[in-house]
Amino acid sequence: MSRTHNNCSMVLRERIRIYIVIMSTGYTLGVTASTHAQGIAPAVEVVRSSRTGEVVFIRNAQGGAIATRAAANAPKATPKDFLQEHGQAFGIQDVSNQLVEKRNRVDSLGQSHTTFDQVHKGVPVFTGVIKVHQDVAGGVVSANGRFRVVSPKVPVAAIIDEDAAKATGRAALSAPNANAEKIELVIVDTAWYGDFPSGQRLAYYLILSD
Repeated sequence: MSRTHNNCSMVLRERIRIYIVIMSTGYTLGVTASTHAQGIAPAVEVVRSSRTGEVVFIRNAQGGAIATRAAANAPKATPKDFLQEHGQAFGIQDVSNQLVEKRNRVDSLGQSHTTFDQVHKGVPVFTGVIKVHQDVAGGVVSANGRFRVVSPKVPVAAIIDEDAAKATGRAALSAPNANAEKIELVIVDTAWYGDFPSGQRLAYYLILSD
């Protein structure tokens, strides 16, 4: 986290986001997204990240809505139905336990956009977000985002409390009176926000402001 640490040495002008790393062991956890290419219907076109190889976008290769089965007795398929049927393209194995629906927005054209945040055993996965896009008729035309395949070895119980994390963050910034705007536990790898990979960690996501 050297880049973040260097930023933390600057004077707080607005607010700084930092990560207080919590490790129950001393080793780095690596993971390979080996399931991302499985379970993709022939008519579904996928777009992969040129940097990571992860699937970041899917759509119907012929245009229009992607065929999706609706739940029993339901008039039409929902975004969750779509992810249960096609989500394995992103690496999603268990929609109910790996994704939490956060919001649904209808745009000026009447198209719907539903956002799901990723969780791992109830803990938010930093930058893990999937968005499902529907046409006016309710058919899913595309989905995009990033789903992080998290190692089952990543711990989900903190070994320091929030007060200790805040104190560590203030000390790193030499700002003992900084206000903690937000603090929550997340699963994170520094590569997920543009730094060098360091392996998946349980960490406090902390926003401090002066």
